[in-house]
Amino acid sequence: MTLNDLANLGQVIGALAVVISLIYVALQIRQNTNAVRSATAQTVHEHFAKWYHLVAADDELAQIVARGLRDYASLPEKERVRFVAAFMAFLSYSQNAFLKWREGLLASPLWMGWELVIMNLVCAPGGKAFWKDRAYMFGDQFRRYVESDLMTREPHPDAKPMGAFSIGGVSDKSEAGGTSCQTFLIPFAVIGFPIALVIAWAFERRTLAARLVDPEADLLTPCHKRPCR
Repeated sequence: MTLNDLANLGQVIGALAVVISLIYVALQIRQNTNAVRSATAQTVHEHFAKWYHLVAADDELAQIVARGLRDYASLPEKERVRFVAAFMAFLSYSQNAFLKWREGLLASPLWMGWELVIMNLVCAPGGKAFWKDRAYMFGDQFRRYVESDLMTREPHPDAKPMGAFSIGGVSDKSEAGGTSCQTFLIPFAVIGFPIALVIAWAFERRTLAARLVDPEADLLTPCHKRPCR
């Protein structure tokens, strides 16, 4: 084997070593990414779990949350302070989770679960009023996402903010006093059905009377086309 052959062999071995090193680095990066994603998901869940525990452990705060989600403007000053403090914490956690999701550090299936929770709260009557009052304190990206996406969706049929009351399938129009087709159909059914029975009863009485006068009369033929008595 000549020196030239040895040099070529050394280059091949060097190239293989570089390829192996790159594969090793790629595997390390992948493992680190998975570790970061797992840590991010754990942190996000811990934040939300702590918030839920905070509300569940305080009966008075739980009542304030339920009342505030129904009617934020009706809360007295002291209760409004507690409501604002609780939901600013929740939405701060939500914004952090949203940014982690956009960065690819939080898996979409995990984010979708918390997204529904956020949607339930900001789509509640009191949640909308609270967001209108405090939205300026959040980042533009998160604020646009809430206002242009979450708040424009139709709530899930089973949506109940904090399990307190249902907002599922309630559109803005119906909340604002709009009238649905069902509003008209129910009174029509209640009133129209008895009227139909009266008309049918009167027609039957007329038919029996006509039969007594003329048993062979064709009652379906107009009077001007048959001899009427």
